[in-house]
Amino acid sequence: MNELVLAVFTILLAHLNFADNHAASQYAALDIYACSFCKGKHIDDLRALSGELDKWAKENSLTGSSYVMTPHIADLGDSGLDLVFLDRYQNHEDLGLAHSAWSKKVGNTR
Repeated sequence: MNELVLAVFTILLAHLNFADNHAASQYAALDIYACSFCKGKHIDDLRALSGELDKWAKENSLTGSSYVMTPHIADLGDSGLDLVFLDRYQNHEDLGLAHSAWSKKVGNTR
């Protein structure tokens, strides 16, 4: 009897399983840096640099978002970590383009 109920239940619900032919989901690409400030530097120095980085990203047609995360409610002990700098890109190709553009800039300034 249980097998008959299970078979009927399976047949009745089978029509709910179908493929809708949608594209696979894309995951964002993250670039994460755990940082500590050099002696004499503070968050205000980072904010000034952040403005310059935004301008550079626009000039190089880079898309993405940047975030600075600071430990407001965490005790990091002796880790020496002041912040985490996170870049988020739509996909890994955009992340690669950003790294290439940055490498070219750094290569030209040395």
